[in-house]
Amino acid sequence: MVKRAQKIFVSQIVTGNLWLSIIIAVPTVTVLYLLTNISYFTVMTKAALLSSNAVAVTWGESVLGPVVRALPILISISALGSLNGGLYTGGRYSMVGARYGYLPEVFSCIQNARKTPLPGIVLEVKQIQIFFQTFFDLRFSDVNID
Repeated sequence: MVKRAQKIFVSQIVTGNLWLSIIIAVPTVTVLYLLTNISYFTVMTKAALLSSNAVAVTWGESVLGPVVRALPILISISALGSLNGGLYTGGRYSMVGARYGYLPEVFSCIQNARKTPLPGIVLEVKQIQIFFQTFFDLRFSDVNID
């Protein structure tokens, strides 16, 4: 009887946290987006905005000065962090799909030492590898290297 009450309590917490995260995240991202655009229009002229290839870089050069050289490194770190989170999320999706019977059962296993769905992560990495290999084969198939 206690386990049933715990399961109900945990599902109520997850539902409450999901709703709270949506209510906080959507307005926060919207406000940050608007403030970024207001900053672009405040710092740069209309001609500079229209002639710029990358508005954020032009804004960074005028506001940050020499510190703008660190932005590509910070953006790369952010992209790698996003890739890492997406990789683990994809592995969890594979694990859940296998538990529901959409994928072979081997993908529902969790590695004991790290408590991660290692077979699902391997599947995700192989899918990414196949995607990029196919993309580059199609993209550069008509290039002659002679």
